[in-house]
Amino acid sequence: MKAEGNIQVKESSTFGKAKWKQRFCKIEDEKMHIFADKADTKPKTTFDVMKVNDLCKSPSLDPQFVFEFTIGGKSHSFAADSAEMRTRFIAVLIQNGALNKEGMADKEIDVSGSGLTEWPKSTLYKLDATKINVSENQLSIVPEEIGCFDKLETLNVSFNQLKSIPESLKLVAGTLRELNVTKNALTALPDLSSCTNLQLLWIGQNKLTAAPNWLPSLVALQRLSLASNPWTALPDMKTLVNLRWLDISGCKLTVLPDSIQLLVNLQVLEAFSNTITELPSWISSLSKLTELRLQRNKITSIPDSVEKMASLSEFDISHNALKTLPKWVGESKIFIECHNNPYEQIPRDVVLAGSQSIRQYVREKLA
Repeated sequence: MKAEGNIQVKESSTFGKAKWKQRFCKIEDEKMHIFADKADTKPKTTFDVMKVNDLCKSPSLDPQFVFEFTIGGKSHSFAADSAEMRTRFIAVLIQNGALNKEGMADKEIDVSGSGLTEWPKSTLYKLDATKINVSENQLSIVPEEIGCFDKLETLNVSFNQLKSIPESLKLVAGTLRELNVTKNALTALPDLSSCTNLQLLWIGQNKLTAAPNWLPSLVALQRLSLASNPWTALPDMKTLVNLRWLDISGCKLTVLPDSIQLLVNLQVLEAFSNTITELPSWISSLSKLTELRLQRNKITSIPDSVEKMASLSEFDISHNALKTLPKWVGESKIFIECHNNPYEQIPRDVVLAGSQSIRQYVREKLA
């Protein structure tokens, strides 16, 4: 199927000043042909449609031109200065058969660990893909065309060298369920508040100086990793009531945010390697919590409320600043890691023997 339309082009006049003329365009065989007149058979200029971003930077075109075209009996238009419109332009052409659809049936694109330094252009044709995994490469750019994948559910770009994520990602907000951008060099993220169906989000190990203020909008989230970013505070998370797993380890937190106590479905909380000094008594309000990992902080005591956490099966508070242990620790059925603390009443050789020896000593000697 062909697409036809009009476009504004810039031409120099005899006096050396630029002037604008409307030209007829035709798209076929993945090329945009620009004609002086609709009746002409030989184009004045031809562009590769898939390089529409280069086309929009061409000195022969107005940076703000609008291309209007008709395909399949329907009219469409896009503005050259809008990245979102440019990606939608490519999507419309492919979906209507003006560009080659070969290979588009692939539902999953997995080129992880392939040593790539550039995003593989062949994937840009596979707009039916629901899952894209380009992790563990050396990519520095996610193409703006990512917004064309209007069926995309999972995007994994972790362990690359990305410094930014294009705003066009918002175009797939309605379908995106999982996003992993872990271990890159990101200093900011686009506003993803419209991704209200997102269930899994990993944004840890980047260079984000502040937690995104749009996080509370992601009410469907079930797993969230904010780990290893230089943050001293987090946004209010009370709206994230569907969270099952939260990782806030390796930040610069000095306290556990109070809003966490409202995450009534939370099952795993990882807050290790911070500088937290106190385990709040409200921790027992997390009635479904099964794993609590607080190792490598500066916590000085364990509140008795922890003993009342019926669902808790694993509790790691090793490498903290505990000087004593409550007596219930010795009898508890919870698997407790409590080694490497500066205990005052427990002999050093017992401490060095590990958590089980420590708990046995508490049970037998300190009860």
